[in-house]
Amino acid sequence: LSEVPTLCPLLAKWHHREWGDLTPEWTAEEVLQDLRSHTGTHTIPTTLVALEEGEPLGSASLLPENFAELDAWSPWLASVYVARPYRRRGVGRALVARICEIAVGMGVEHIYLFTVDRASFYLELGWTIEETTTIRDTPVVIMSRVLSVAPDPDPHHDGTGGVRADREPSDPTR
Repeated sequence: LSEVPTLCPLLAKWHHREWGDLTPEWTAEEVLQDLRSHTGTHTIPTTLVALEEGEPLGSASLLPENFAELDAWSPWLASVYVARPYRRRGVGRALVARICEIAVGMGVEHIYLFTVDRASFYLELGWTIEETTTIRDTPVVIMSRVLSVAPDPDPHHDGTGGVRADREPSDPTR
């Protein structure tokens, strides 16, 4: 969002339409103001926008808090939204993965989310169910994910992208 702040009004419209029933006191103008504060690249809060040839496909946010009822957990993956024409193309997965990468880069070890109806999607991505509860009379599932830097699956690499000195590089033509 830091690179395309002109998309704030569109994202605000998406977010308010998608989650306005859960937060009826959250006006469209408040959504817009919140998003305008999410323009850092490696800070919390931040919002990412997936673009394809300049066209916004979806967005996801990393927030310090979500609802007062959920203040025991932080930070939050929130507002993962993909516009209808772009769903089922991996956009949501990519947004979630990138938010997790950013969180790892900031030293975050655990990240949380809640979902009304997408728990199976997040379970497929390695999230764990913490509990089920209600927010404003709406049943939700609270989920978490432990974040860590994955070890390099190739034991011949030195962890920096290079090949360890104790092994000859393979011939790429073989």
